[in-house]
Amino acid sequence: MSWRDRPYAGGDDGLGGSALGLPKPTPVVSGILVACLVAFVISVLTRNAGGPLRAWGALALPPHKPGWQVWRWVTYQYLHAGVGHIFFNMLGLYFLGPPLERLWGSRRFMLFYTFCGVVAGLGFAGLYWLLPVSQVPPILVGASGCVLGCVAACAILFPHMMLILLVFPVPIRTAALLLGILFGLYVIAEGDLSQAAHLAGMAGGAAWVYGPRRRPGLPWRRRPRQGAWARKMQTLQADEEKVDRILDKIRRHGMQSLTWWEKRFLHKASQRRRQFDEQQSRR
Repeated sequence: MSWRDRPYAGGDDGLGGSALGLPKPTPVVSGILVACLVAFVISVLTRNAGGPLRAWGALALPPHKPGWQVWRWVTYQYLHAGVGHIFFNMLGLYFLGPPLERLWGSRRFMLFYTFCGVVAGLGFAGLYWLLPVSQVPPILVGASGCVLGCVAACAILFPHMMLILLVFPVPIRTAALLLGILFGLYVIAEGDLSQAAHLAGMAGGAAWVYGPRRRPGLPWRRRPRQGAWARKMQTLQADEEKVDRILDKIRRHGMQSLTWWEKRFLHKASQRRRQFDEQQSRR
């Protein structure tokens, strides 16, 4: 049965987004946006008091801060250094986070986002400990590594997505490549700690996407081989789960709220289901 034939495939005729026609952010993305904005406002208001939130939450490495303060590897992702810093990070999260959250679900997206931030922090720490840049204060704040992890993941999963780079729309894979080259040049030429974090965040995003495909479950165990029938049923089940989420979005926000890749997925899933039904009817 095609998804269009389902009785609940219809939706309302609303805009499905804000009054300006912008897409409505998903739950986890909304929460991260609010948390970052609130943290930024608090940091600005308490700046004259020495910035206690930044002092408590920024990623500062030993010996400047005790190594047991492990919360910093997560809290630094919600702090930002200035208006431009938070604006561009939140803009990237607003557009790139929702497709991933809709695809994976809220819990898995939150784990992915935090994972990219931690990997970005490891890249920052690695450059500080390996290269002679001790004159630079080893302090990191910002969601750039997380957002660039989203860039890498979207470049792999949604290659037809377009990004505005400066003022020009470019395919997301081209944008990801150019950003990677730019950050790499900064690291080589200047030993810039923050650019190393950007590169590490992108690497973390790519590793997250590719890792489960090869080793779902425990990383040291190989996936058992499946028969053709089991693989086909698993694919159909995964299709049904994704189709149900997309149809729920149509019901709540209307057909016009779907992205290009969501429409394409519905078309492909419908084709796979129709082919399966035809094969079953011939048996």
